Amino acid sequence: MQIISGEFSGGFDSVWKAFFSLFFDKLVSFLPSLSLLIAVAILSSFFGNVKTKTDDISSVVQLICFGVIACIVTKFVCSFIATTLSILKTQSQISEIIFPILLTLVASMGGAASGAVYQPAVLIFSSAILKLFSTVLISLFVFSFCFSIISCFSNKLKFKKFSEFFSSLFKWIVGVVFFLFMGYLALQGITSSMFDSMKIKTAKFAVKNYVPLLGGYLSEGFDFILSGLLLVKNAVGVAGILLIFGLIIPPLLGMIIFCLGLKLAGAVCETICDEKITNFFTLSSKSISLLIVLILGASFMFLIIIGLVVLTLNGVM
Repeated sequence: MQIISGEFSGGFDSVWKAFFSLFFDKLVSFLPSLSLLIAVAILSSFFGNVKTKTDDISSVVQLICFGVIACIVTKFVCSFIATTLSILKTQSQISEIIFPILLTLVASMGGAASGAVYQPAVLIFSSAILKLFSTVLISLFVFSFCFSIISCFSNKLKFKKFSEFFSSLFKWIVGVVFFLFMGYLALQGITSSMFDSMKIKTAKFAVKNYVPLLGGYLSEGFDFILSGLLLVKNAVGVAGILLIFGLIIPPLLGMIIFCLGLKLAGAVCETICDEKITNFFTLSSKSISLLIVLILGASFMFLIIIGLVVLTLNGVM
């Protein structure tokens, strides 16, 4: 709001202060839950080592402790899924607002070929790719996480390979979609941009040399109009980039901190706790990293499209 009203006076120092403040706020908010997970794991190990007349009591206590740990982690995972879906939906809404403006400015500058390339790319990204991410990939993530819980629940339940399969399928889909989409944008975008730049330079040369008396004035006026359109186009593109960063940084920090916290909890509990709990911490951390990859992949594709559109026709001046 300060940027929009022109009252923002901060620089990179204020940005870094805000980033570290956000980081420590997220860290402090997760510390109680991570401490509780470690405490319950240690409690489970304590009851597991207590000698009783039967092993049934210690087994039941260990089962209850594992259930408590699974419930706590699942609660955070559900909130991360909701956050990821919200981010993908918001990215789609931002693309529907920003890209029509950018493509209109590109077309008004004479970039008809570039607009013809980027328009279907934007449509594919905002409708097909984000829809694929929010439905198929989220479902694969849920399957992977559920099978990781089941595989750690008991040594007799062998579902770890199912969890690895869904995790691997998740990564393959993200990689293939990213490769195909970026390859299309790179090849078509560079070619169309060069074609439009050559066309505009040819038009400026023709106006300057073949229009008598007023050719030089018209050419300079054309440059002035292009400069104004470039300024507006680049400003809109930078605004979109800032919106994306502001959208993804807070939830990504939370996911990364919780993911690292689970790895730390697994390392702490490795020597004193049951192997099922340690494996659950490790598998849960790997599962949450899939959501991080999903958000980063979608955001990076969004930023690449904006960057290519912003750089289009910047070399015609």
